[in-house]
Amino acid sequence: MKKLFLLLSVLSPFLAFNQSSWKQEYSSSKVFIENKGQFDASENKLIGEIQYAADFGSTRVFFGKKGVSYSFLNAKKVPKNEREHLSAKLKLKTVEDYKQWEKVIGKFHYQADEVNMVWENANYSTIKAEGEKSDYHSYSFKNKEGVESNVNYVKGYNKITYKNIYPKIDIEYAIHPQEGLKYAVILHPGANPDDVKMAYDRAVRIENGKVKVATLFGDIIDHEPFTFYQKNTNTIIKSSFEQIGQTIKFKLGNYDTKKTVVIDPWTQTPAFATNWDCVWECEKDGAGNVYIMGGVMPLQIIKYNSAGTLQWTYNTPYDTSNVWLGTFATDLNGNSYITSGSTAQIQKITTKS
Repeated sequence: MKKLFLLLSVLSPFLAFNQSSWKQEYSSSKVFIENKGQFDASENKLIGEIQYAADFGSTRVFFGKKGVSYSFLNAKKVPKNEREHLSAKLKLKTVEDYKQWEKVIGKFHYQADEVNMVWENANYSTIKAEGEKSDYHSYSFKNKEGVESNVNYVKGYNKITYKNIYPKIDIEYAIHPQEGLKYAVILHPGANPDDVKMAYDRAVRIENGKVKVATLFGDIIDHEPFTFYQKNTNTIIKSSFEQIGQTIKFKLGNYDTKKTVVIDPWTQTPAFATNWDCVWECEKDGAGNVYIMGGVMPLQIIKYNSAGTLQWTYNTPYDTSNVWLGTFATDLNGNSYITSGSTAQIQKITTKS
């Protein structure tokens, strides 16, 4: 994936001597975001009600009461000469003509896929979140009834845990520092590892000790589990995956069932090429805070303070699939304005941050 960075010298127009330089990589926040209705449209019968989601832009992972859903959306930019060639064949006269043009031969072409995994025969307890982040998220979206809705101050977390999902068993999820997700199966004293069953909605295979699930963009890979006693990583317990049809289990060697055991694999999602991470415009307010408009679906407004610290992310109702990219501006007071390019729509985004 192409990496984009923000290299900024922030200079307040009121304090000419207050200057600082900072560098940030532009990407979606790598956190678990609580669901306040903004992810309801992605719910399905397999994983049940969505509690949290990890939104990486082109890859989103939804955590429901019954399981986990991996959603992939590839956005590839259509070359300008190709779009101009196609548009020359059309007679565009009205706004609706332009909107239809954007849908058919817009700037991006999309390809999607989805993989679902269910915790078979599990207890569907509440998911506990830990490690609250200082920045927050806001969303403008259509709810299940198709009504425009907005939620603010949505929190993000470093870790989530399915508590007692099987008797005396917890399952923790964290963001992998390099790629994908880390999850750990915590076997408390007396737990039975055979209880843990991951049932997929498509074919799975085990190759060289790794679980692989094919998608349109490459394999989802569960790397071999690293298993040990809690707080004692020096004592390794023999472990491996075991396949029964489309269900994956864990097979452990001999261990002390009176101690807490951690089974620690690593899920790697496909790293396919995409045009998702992109910055369209950059603005600054009178205090030196920086506002970025970027992303594809949806377009996002992201605020950094004058020191380069992330403050919030606003997910707009606009995207590049059915509207043109409009304009973006921020005034000295920090009020931002974003428009749709194909219809007469404008939004004002205000903040106290």
